[in-house]
Amino acid sequence: KGSASSEFRRTVNSFVDQSTRKISDNPTIGMLDTAQAYIISNLLSPKVGSAFYERLEKALGKGTPEMDTVKQHIRSLALDTGGDLSKLPKKIDDFLSKSPTVAGNVFSPKQINDLRRLGEAARITTSAAISQPEKNSRTAIILGL
Repeated sequence: KGSASSEFRRTVNSFVDQSTRKISDNPTIGMLDTAQAYIISNLLSPKVGSAFYERLEKALGKGTPEMDTVKQHIRSLALDTGGDLSKLPKKIDDFLSKSPTVAGNVFSPKQINDLRRLGEAARITTSAAISQPEKNSRTAIILGL
């Protein structure tokens, strides 16, 4: 992968109509899918994620509905395990450790702390080595119940 600038340029270029060499007024599904794939891979990249996020925020505008949509998408990606709760602790740990600046842009410090607690609760809940009453007790302590 290149720099955030080159990755951002590559994302924008996915909307270029090859026959006119201009950004299309009517992007195709293929263009949208390609741009989405570039955006996702770059936002979650430890190498360019933070700078790519800043470029995207500059282009879309801080606090705009479009940027709020991007943030919501990142939040969803950070927690998406395909329905497998046992993968949630690693997913959260990876996101917070590999993309800490992006995480800080889309989650408040309290939300990041809550994510860590959620990951620990999921780790306990999915552990086969702990009895169910012990799981319930530990989870309640972690979640502050």
